[in-house]
Amino acid sequence: MKKIVRVYLGEMKDGGTPPSYRVRVRYAKRDVRINGTINQAIKGRPGVTIGCHLSYTTWENAEAFSHPILILPAFTKSRCVIITKWLKDDPKADALGIVYQHDYGDLVELNDKDFKKIYVKEHPEWVEREFVLHSLPEGSHKRKDGKRSVPHGVDDGSKRAYVPRGAMKRALDAGLIIPAIAELMK
Repeated sequence: MKKIVRVYLGEMKDGGTPPSYRVRVRYAKRDVRINGTINQAIKGRPGVTIGCHLSYTTWENAEAFSHPILILPAFTKSRCVIITKWLKDDPKADALGIVYQHDYGDLVELNDKDFKKIYVKEHPEWVEREFVLHSLPEGSHKRKDGKRSVPHGVDDGSKRAYVPRGAMKRALDAGLIIPAIAELMK
């Protein structure tokens, strides 16, 4: 797969668009197991795809991966994008990356809504465990009718990078952006 996605690097500066990278991605070919700690969970910032609890957990378990991890990985409710190489000569993309699927959407939501990390401190077993980032079988992301498997934004036929719905939802849930800004970014 050679799709281009936009990975946001944090909060918006002065009400503008948050800084981002355009990443040409492909799907992971094997599952990866990583170990979480309470310290990684407490470090996680709410509402951002890069810098959440699972992002720090992946970063601190980089040796488990067969590819490099250049910056903190980006997490949405069901996917993880890891930047593996910076591109200098590609006008459409800033980096190459690999996409993993995960089943930890509940922890992603908890990270975005529990600002003081109260629930994580009360239940460290939720985060002090093994996590699995799954590969996606070839063709599993395609629908039988040839359409996109995950609709996003307006389909105008362009090849521009799109705003992942999960990244937008995380920022909205944490109160980092207002709904009007989110509509403009679609």
